[in-house]
Amino acid sequence: MIQAIISSLIAPATGLLGVYLGGVIATKREEAAFIRQQKNNAEYAVIRILCVLDEYAEKCTDVVCDDGTSCGRPAGRTSSGEEFYEPQVKCPEPPVFPSDIEWKSIPNNLTYKILMLPVKARDVNRDILMSSEHSFPPRYEAIFDARMEGYAKLALSALELAKEIRGNFKYPQESTRFNALSDDHRAFLNNKVKEIQMRQGESEVDRSDSARNSEVQETNQ
Repeated sequence: MIQAIISSLIAPATGLLGVYLGGVIATKREEAAFIRQQKNNAEYAVIRILCVLDEYAEKCTDVVCDDGTSCGRPAGRTSSGEEFYEPQVKCPEPPVFPSDIEWKSIPNNLTYKILMLPVKARDVNRDILMSSEHSFPPRYEAIFDARMEGYAKLALSALELAKEIRGNFKYPQESTRFNALSDDHRAFLNNKVKEIQMRQGESEVDRSDSARNSEVQETNQ
């Protein structure tokens, strides 16, 4: 009698335990599958993002190398034969990333840095446009300085971001044309920024000295 009662209680409990364990196992499998899918999505997204960043860094560097000359001479020429410096490389459009990227599969801090790069690029293009108001022939120094400095900084941002992404996802530190770890490449870009900033600082000092001299002359008169 007692044995029958115990058996009648154990059977349903065993059934419930089996259902519970089956549910737990199924949930764990779904979680594991979701994690694998997220990882695959992230890795695929990163490959596509790196391709965009590498290409953009190359285009930015091409702008930095453009000094407005062709075969060692000013590239532009007026109808009257006067030479002037003219850009030979078109500024690239801000980087565009594929619209179907699963951004949630990428760490938030990286997503923020990636999506901020096009914003920085648009800011640089606005600065270049504004510099045209203070740029005069034949050299158009303000325009070329804004182009070279702005795009050197953008190239550095793209290269450093690509380097960080490769480090996080353990991809080789390389790009299609410029090695992301190349000291020479980064040094070239950094030196170009410093060169322009130094020249701009010297020009500012010259303008200040000229203004003070003019004030002194007006006072003496």
